[in-house]
Amino acid sequence: ATMQYTHATGTVHGNLGPATVRLTGSDPLRPVVKVVDFGPQPAELLVPTDPELTAAMWQRFTRSLEYPSPEQKKAGAPTRRSDIFGFGCVLAALLLRIPESPLDGRDDPGTSDGPGGATAGVDIDVASELRAIATTAMKKNPVERQHSFLVVQEQLRWIRVARTLDRRPDAPTDTLTVPAIPDATSQNVTEEIRIRPRSAPLPVQRTKRKHPGATLVAVLAGLIVLVIGAVWLPAATVGRTASPPVTIPAVAGKDVAAASDLLAKAGLTVGGQRSQPDARVAAGLVAATDPAAGSQLPTDSAVTLLVSSGPDLGTVPQLIGLSISAAQDALTKSGLAAGAIRYRNGVSAAGVVLGSTPAFGERAPAGSAVALVVASGNQAVPAGLIGQAAEAAAAALTAAGFSPQIVTVARSDVAPGIVVDVAPGQGSVHPLGTVVTLMESRWASPSPSPTPGGPSTSPSPRSSEDPDD
Repeated sequence: ATMQYTHATGTVHGNLGPATVRLTGSDPLRPVVKVVDFGPQPAELLVPTDPELTAAMWQRFTRSLEYPSPEQKKAGAPTRRSDIFGFGCVLAALLLRIPESPLDGRDDPGTSDGPGGATAGVDIDVASELRAIATTAMKKNPVERQHSFLVVQEQLRWIRVARTLDRRPDAPTDTLTVPAIPDATSQNVTEEIRIRPRSAPLPVQRTKRKHPGATLVAVLAGLIVLVIGAVWLPAATVGRTASPPVTIPAVAGKDVAAASDLLAKAGLTVGGQRSQPDARVAAGLVAATDPAAGSQLPTDSAVTLLVSSGPDLGTVPQLIGLSISAAQDALTKSGLAAGAIRYRNGVSAAGVVLGSTPAFGERAPAGSAVALVVASGNQAVPAGLIGQAAEAAAAALTAAGFSPQIVTVARSDVAPGIVVDVAPGQGSVHPLGTVVTLMESRWASPSPSPTPGGPSTSPSPRSSEDPDD
């Protein structure tokens, strides 16, 4: 199959180069071209859920190639323009076999009569134009190369047409002015080549040089067989009308096979696949195309499928101890967002992040919200203070973030040094640093009990004593 047909079926070679294009046959002017050793197709090495593995497999394949394109060297899948690069390598290799002087020391064909003689006109600088085609095909940037083998076909056909017209001095009407190359024995002269007006190529300046020989003819024949699998098209087809552009269909949500079929029905080809995260499309399905759906391209143009690898995941950064604004910035840099904020009482200063959901180190879909737990700056008065020793209760209040103070109250029913009351009360919530008062008991004698039958007429010896004195 020829490269034009190969691309029309959605297949890329991926390994095109001098070693995979073979010119065979007994007639050097009509070589038989065989293209061999096709590489894997983009879908064959695609792992939608593991882009790194996909790149590694392509990188391993690329290392086995003799003439990889620049994009393949970057572990990318081959595209149609990768094959264009390979064709440029083939053309460059063929041009290296063309001698700069007439073959076998024969006389200049332009000095003899007949098809190649002086009556045939001035010969076009075929090798120079072929070098220009090869240079464009081997551009580092794929966008700067010919976008399809149809373009290459037209470029080669123009060379053939111009070459044929150079040898038809009897063609009527319009003319091209061709300055000849001056040499040691002649002056710079100008000759005219007549062109048929119905298919006149664009005016070009061409210089007279010696016939490149039979090897160049074989090169041209081999190139056109490689590109279109046929003989040169007649000059009468030069003025044909280009095919109208086609619109890229929407293939988002389709699997690769279905998307490829839709593109083929629209007159386009799949130029490769590229994995990208997408939260809206399930992993393994086509998320978009490059160019985008709705764009217009020439028929047989290549379109890259962008296959979803699922939602992009971000890692929750360390947030504990940060302020709310600092935590929000850290989440944004990780591709996440700050969600709901829940406040918690404790000994931490107000506004300090105490934790998050998901927690530090966990993975979450890109753009998803991470809930924050933040210190409120308040604390509850500890329970269980009443009944403790005053010093122990004061230590508990200090640990809880409060400022304790102790006052004594006379009690005869409680041992001295015991907390009998707390103000504010236990369990109540207050800002950190609030003063909490502990009431500590001190011993007081109990009041005398009344005598049955009425008060005594004689006072008790200790009734006048004040136990506080």
